[in-house]
Amino acid sequence: MCLESQRCNAPLIDDPSGRIEGTVTDFTCDLCLDNTIEIKITEGLSGQCSLSDVIGAWIYADAVENRNGAYEIKDAKWVSNNCALLTVGQTTTVKDFSEGNTKYEYILKRGGNFTIPLSKSWKA
Repeated sequence: MCLESQRCNAPLIDDPSGRIEGTVTDFTCDLCLDNTIEIKITEGLSGQCSLSDVIGAWIYADAVENRNGAYEIKDAKWVSNNCALLTVGQTTTVKDFSEGNTKYEYILKRGGNFTIPLSKSWKA
């Protein structure tokens, strides 16, 4: 059924890509309670999508040794043109100690790929 005020053949949902993609450029390298991941965005942000849309979403980043590279995004801010700093809160990027507890090994790969799936909701 079609409402008179709508065109019957018009798409009801017309949004661009449902994800943001790119590479991980840096991340928190020690144990702390305020961890961040810096990313370089290569695809996905357009005029209908802004960086604030990632808050509450999850980033899925390449990880070492089949580790879990999923982090909930608590905050996001621009660092430069296509680079952003994501706050992931208390979830650490540190995997383990190495060299007699003087250095860290990490879960994420610098230069690894990431995806942030985006969702939308509509009210009738």
